[in-house]
Amino acid sequence: GPSDQMGIPPNAECGLLSVPVDWDNADDPDGDVAQLALLRIKATGEKIGSLLINPGGPGESGKESAASMSGTLPAELQERF
Repeated sequence: GPSDQMGIPPNAECGLLSVPVDWDNADDPDGDVAQLALLRIKATGEKIGSLLINPGGPGESGKESAASMSGTLPAELQERF
């Protein structure tokens, strides 16, 4: 689970999203797919939308970067997104 990984808060949910590599042939059942790692931390209050963070850059875990950024967001954002 996410709490087993350094830097990932225990309230985080992790998953994978499969997407086609070639969107021009996305319906091809034999087409290549890429796995995108996702991390979600639910809003603490009434949710009004989703806030996506793209940490970018090679060399570090995107999930850990997003998790550490989430703790620095203003409370108003953490409550509603």
